[in-house]
Amino acid sequence: EFDFIVKNISSDLKDGVRLCHLVNVLSAAAQEDTTYDGCYQYDLIKSNLLRIPAVSRLQKLHNVGLVTKTLKELGVSVPVEDKHIVDGQQSSTLLLLWIILFEFDLKFMVSSDKIESEISRIN
Repeated sequence: EFDFIVKNISSDLKDGVRLCHLVNVLSAAAQEDTTYDGCYQYDLIKSNLLRIPAVSRLQKLHNVGLVTKTLKELGVSVPVEDKHIVDGQQSSTLLLLWIILFEFDLKFMVSSDKIESEISRIN
């Protein structure tokens, strides 16, 4: 079984497997595509296309490429090269993470009421 926990952004995401899982989970949550037991049934990126374990650089590039290709197919601008993610460049990895988070409009993570209350508290 694959461990999806991320402890180090640069090293844990460079094989693309966790990034694919993130896109699948967030896209399913955004679509509210769950079964009665809460399991996600929506795979934007098909798991059988992933190379697991991704040992070689070519396998890692394939997995990361699935993520960037899927985002581009959704009309998202992805100004990050796959090789930078595979090389563990933290700035590129963080940029890709932010792009993924913004793409799936994560209203389910933080309610607008909480955001408004925080803004008014700061002002």
